Amino acid sequence: MRASPDITRTIRHTGGALKTGLAAILLLSSCAGSKPVAREEERPAPDTEEVLRRLERNLGDVKTVQTSVTQVKELAVFSRKITLTGRIFLENPGKLAWHMDKPLRYSIVIDGTTMRQWDEDTDIVQKTSLSGNPVFKTVSDQLQKWFAGRYSSLRAEYEVEALRQEPAVALRFRPKPGLAVAKAMKQVTVTFRKDGQYLREISIEGVNGDKTTLTFSDTVLNKPIAADAWEVRPRDR
Repeated sequence: MRASPDITRTIRHTGGALKTGLAAILLLSSCAGSKPVAREEERPAPDTEEVLRRLERNLGDVKTVQTSVTQVKELAVFSRKITLTGRIFLENPGKLAWHMDKPLRYSIVIDGTTMRQWDEDTDIVQKTSLSGNPVFKTVSDQLQKWFAGRYSSLRAEYEVEALRQEPAVALRFRPKPGLAVAKAMKQVTVTFRKDGQYLREISIEGVNGDKTTLTFSDTVLNKPIAADAWEVRPRDR
């Protein structure tokens, strides 16, 4: 079943991302604005370096990820929220599949040096060589760093701060002034599960006021991923 014309027009308003290949960037534009709890100023500030080392040790053992994702977008030019649901698959090194199912179906699959895209509106698979396109290569690298937890490698582009360690670790990333990403993104907040083994939420605030929240659930780590997860044109799910 196709999404309603209204939903489709709203998603297209984000810049035709599904057709231009910039969907991956927009998918990461989500909410932040994390508010401190009462009397937060009396708690000792977390040691950001220690927190990053611990998280990367935990996520360093993660070879595959299968997770449900709920994406809630709040566009500044609209008074409504857009909620999309789907699945994400990650296999280190270099493989990432993002399949959104409702209300609009589209897929992005990154495999080594190639990015493939599909959406139900056009029913066309677009294939792009990452090695010959530095913009898409950057998108691919950024996506995999966020989901694989390679946060130290993001420090060249972001100021990183550990906001808290309890009840769950939360990190804030602010783009450094002068970089291209700072023109679109204000800040990113990453919240982990209480066990610290994987992400619970990625939130980003855009400089234009757009907000999105990506919430992960039913996450399975280090289990074999079915072959059809890497098919860009989805079967019935």
